[in-house]
Amino acid sequence: MNRVSKRCGRQPLILRAIVVLGAWTAASCGTLEGGLNDDTARLRLTVTMEDGSPLPGPDAPQLAVDMGSNPTRVRVSIEALRANGAVDTRFNGYVRLSVHPGGIDRVEGEDVVGRSVLLKDGVTTGEHVVQIGGAYGVTRLWAEDMGYVPADPTKPPACANGRDDDDNGYQDYPAEPGCAFANDDTENGGSYSAGVSEPLRFALPRVGQVQGFGSKTPFSNQQVEVSAADPVRLVVTRVSSDGFYVTDISPDIEGDKRNYYTGLFAFNFNTPWGMRVCDRVVYLSGTVSEFYGYTELGFPSFKLDRWYPGEGACEVPEPALVDDTLLLGSDAASSALEPLESGLVRIRNARIGRHFGPDHVVDNAPGDNASNCDLNDDGKLDFDTPGNPEMLCSNACFLDPECVDWTSYQSRGNVRLVVGASNLGIMMNAATVTGFDAHQVKTSIAIKAVTGTLRHFSGGDLNWTLETRCTEDLVYVPCSYTNLGDRVATLAELQACADQAPELPPIGETCVQPRTDYDPDEETN
Repeated sequence: MNRVSKRCGRQPLILRAIVVLGAWTAASCGTLEGGLNDDTARLRLTVTMEDGSPLPGPDAPQLAVDMGSNPTRVRVSIEALRANGAVDTRFNGYVRLSVHPGGIDRVEGEDVVGRSVLLKDGVTTGEHVVQIGGAYGVTRLWAEDMGYVPADPTKPPACANGRDDDDNGYQDYPAEPGCAFANDDTENGGSYSAGVSEPLRFALPRVGQVQGFGSKTPFSNQQVEVSAADPVRLVVTRVSSDGFYVTDISPDIEGDKRNYYTGLFAFNFNTPWGMRVCDRVVYLSGTVSEFYGYTELGFPSFKLDRWYPGEGACEVPEPALVDDTLLLGSDAASSALEPLESGLVRIRNARIGRHFGPDHVVDNAPGDNASNCDLNDDGKLDFDTPGNPEMLCSNACFLDPECVDWTSYQSRGNVRLVVGASNLGIMMNAATVTGFDAHQVKTSIAIKAVTGTLRHFSGGDLNWTLETRCTEDLVYVPCSYTNLGDRVATLAELQACADQAPELPPIGETCVQPRTDYDPDEETN
């Protein structure tokens, strides 16, 4: 096959067999009036709803964001146009469809190969329906001539036959620039003429839709703008050293669902300048990712409506209560806690596990001051070697509801809480609580309440951690447990001791830091 652009003198394809006959030639190239090249100049897409009705205009209700059960289906026709606007009747080839933002689930109609549609004599024939998923905001369908010729499935395609068919020094896909895909049956490129549709106007995804209403987001690795303008209300619930947390408190979220899939963490690499708890975020976008099972928004762009005392009540919502009914083992806990990810939660009547300290564990039996499984003192635990003593020790610590892994505490500040009387645990990180030494007070306090944001980490078994926001989030009181011997405190004893602690401050007054008057990034980051 000669290396000649397929824009000139396209020959018809033998359909169904998908075999290309003859060579492309440049003899049919001509010029239009004024000396313009007589190649295909662009593609024109005509798009309607599947029933033939026009696309919704700017004043019409927006199309719903697809969450897997309600894809949008539109009818599409495509024409290849010359520079003067006339249909290029010499165009016989496939064009590739895409949608931005979003994706194409499938294309239905005549002469369709995946997401590529055949144009005969410059136009599509018959009806073609495109099913769109994951689209949001102002979305458009795209079509491009990539020079793609689907190969006969019974023969090696030109782009994967082990030969440099056009003798240009590049062989097969992906090295050959004229190969759109591995099953492309020509190494010649297309005209790369393209076209876009009129806009399809989708709603922006809510926080819950970004979370995916489950353990995995449908927008993974996508740049997304999150719905934040009225009537949607996003309030800042925590400002951390590496980003910030928002919760959707919109009026349409009521009852038990108020805490479900309404929290989101924005990873900002550092503390966002000028942001405070109680502020409202009125614009939010970023790249969605799953960081070890934890949904987060990276590289966020945002705009704040700052809250000041005296301008009405702080809108931080009441935290969701996490009790022993939600901690029914690692799998059940993940299912129960997933809706609360990145939201504010609270645990009542808890204590720190009693087997907690720097001494080495002996014979896989953690003790009152022995929960250190770094048996060779190299600063890490060996989980790579099956049957390794450190791995066995760590497993024994996990199975002991009173064991607080010393290595985890030393490296990350995580401690295991025993909740209620069930001996069921969850991790707590109280690094933001001034002067709190978990090891020093392990057997002498009852925790009346600990509040914070809930974080998930897919590694290990105790993979949910409550992270405090500030000192006020941890309310505890000294207790005398020295007379218990080997017995642990009962729920009644915990509650009796915890009742001696001060009352919890209102959530709208907790961890609210004073605001400075000067802010060089007053409107945006």
